[in-house]
Amino acid sequence: MWVSDPVHGTLRHLSSAGATLETIADPETPEGIALLPDGRLAVAEQRLNRVVTLRPPSTSRTTLFELPSAGTAAGLDGIAFDAGRGALLVPDSPHGTLLTWSYPTGPLRTIARGLGRGVDAVAGPQNSIFVTAEAAAGLLKIVSGRGVPVGRLVQADDVVYANGLLYVTLINNGQVVALDAETGAHRVLVTGIGAAQGLTVLRDGRLAIADSNRGVIALARACS
Repeated sequence: MWVSDPVHGTLRHLSSAGATLETIADPETPEGIALLPDGRLAVAEQRLNRVVTLRPPSTSRTTLFELPSAGTAAGLDGIAFDAGRGALLVPDSPHGTLLTWSYPTGPLRTIARGLGRGVDAVAGPQNSIFVTAEAAAGLLKIVSGRGVPVGRLVQADDVVYANGLLYVTLINNGQVVALDAETGAHRVLVTGIGAAQGLTVLRDGRLAIADSNRGVIALARACS
């Protein structure tokens, strides 16, 4: 599992036991990470509002694309690869848009606007796309180029789709919720995370949750 540490400017490769296998320096505030089909890591660098790639164990970074300057706002946050579309999903957080970058050479397209500060995206059921927003809207479903609120979540951060459910971190509440993508009904699955940010599903089905307050990764069982 790869984990970005924007505070210390590193990317860490962790074993299943939690041991650090490799550490790569990235001083440009690395946030989101996505694995491309060719084995490269795509990394969202928040400070420069751009996405770079690297192929570990090489530490050399290559710019994939740059987005407009974030100005005084924080830049890019979470990104995700959508295997169904063959594209990288990229919420341009400071500009409130969602972009797709078609693998392997582009182009980069804007597919939704007016999202607020979108910080992560995921492909859901029936070719849908969901975006989390660090605002009252929480979770948005992309419909006709706009974000439609789903459920009643606040300060959502990361989102993954597995087992027919959306799993969403609520950063201020320190929670992970499991949500039905069709009805918006949800229940709290995990509490006490502190600042619940990064989220992924491991091969054994467990959720790995990043607590940025304590700098730790917590594990929990997903719904079956």
